[in-house]
Amino acid sequence: MSSCESFFSFQLRNAAQTLLRLSTCCHQIKQLIATKFLGDFIALNEQLLNAAQTLLRLSTCCHQIKQLIATKFLGDFIALNEQLLNLNETVMKQHYEAFILHDICRSDLMYQFVSMMNPLSVARKKMASPRWFTMSLGRRMSEMVMEANGLANLTTALLHEGDANFENSKFVQLLADVISRRPQFLDQGDTRRALYHVNILKQFINLMQRHPAAAKIASWFAASVEAIAAVVPQTAAVCFTDKLLHPWEILFDRNGKMQLWEEGWNRRLDDSFQVLLFYVRGLSPATSMQPVCRMKKLFPLWLSMLGSALYASEQITDIGRSSACKLFTGDLSQLLKRILMDPIFDSDVQRVAFLSDYRLRQNEFEYQNEFVRFRSHEICAN
Repeated sequence: MSSCESFFSFQLRNAAQTLLRLSTCCHQIKQLIATKFLGDFIALNEQLLNAAQTLLRLSTCCHQIKQLIATKFLGDFIALNEQLLNLNETVMKQHYEAFILHDICRSDLMYQFVSMMNPLSVARKKMASPRWFTMSLGRRMSEMVMEANGLANLTTALLHEGDANFENSKFVQLLADVISRRPQFLDQGDTRRALYHVNILKQFINLMQRHPAAAKIASWFAASVEAIAAVVPQTAAVCFTDKLLHPWEILFDRNGKMQLWEEGWNRRLDDSFQVLLFYVRGLSPATSMQPVCRMKKLFPLWLSMLGSALYASEQITDIGRSSACKLFTGDLSQLLKRILMDPIFDSDVQRVAFLSDYRLRQNEFEYQNEFVRFRSHEICAN
């Protein structure tokens, strides 16, 4: 296998990088290379095609060679086949796409695409890829993002080299702007076009609920919600605001009517609370929250829950449950503070007026105290 690796390192990379190098040269150098070395594109086509067919034969007869290509020469394999497609040579298209889509992990493939289009870190300085190459890989990336778990795979790919990029506000905003735009290749008759933003928001919410690195991408999540809301506000209102706040509004309504809620604290509230926290933590303090008006209406409920949870935490003797309850009260406090500090309030005078209005309605919640306290005990116990 070491001999195969040495062979691929020289022969494959020489074949695969030819047109990419040519595409980034100035016109005079292109002419020189074409005259002295390439001859014409027919010869180049044959060179690339022979290399691709050789790789295919080797990979089909030996599993170890297929793994070698997938792990160490994937970038070269992609460059080789994308150049063939750019030269309108489609003989290898089916085999190429079957290999990258069926034999390569989606997150690994996305990481390779991103690395080849642009470096992920400032420390790595690479020559920019030609536009046709970037556009081709970009389309493949978009296709994968629209799949189930597409954003989860993209997140894993982007975090391959750490989370430093997500601390860069320009990188985060650029990524949010890209993800908020429908891919241009989606035709009017394509159902994915109409449902693109719905799909992205749904994936993002699931991502923030389940992905182990959700906290690291909170800024990207929040910026993407804002970017999508700027393009399709009604979609953001339904798929983001309604999705997250409706469970709380049901609780608020039943609590106000002193109706027992047999479901208790359920997974919907848990998931909603977690996503809201990531949104709050990721959003710039200078940006008003999308659902802030509806969150203001829920402020009394959350504040009552905070008070009851603080009371409940004093009654808990188990150290583990007490710590969990303190964590919950800390999260609730952060959510309430962000509502108060939202730019929707022009001044501290407006904030004081808002809190005063809540105090005037405090009696409305006093008779509900036992209900809220029971729910808070349930939260802290779990």
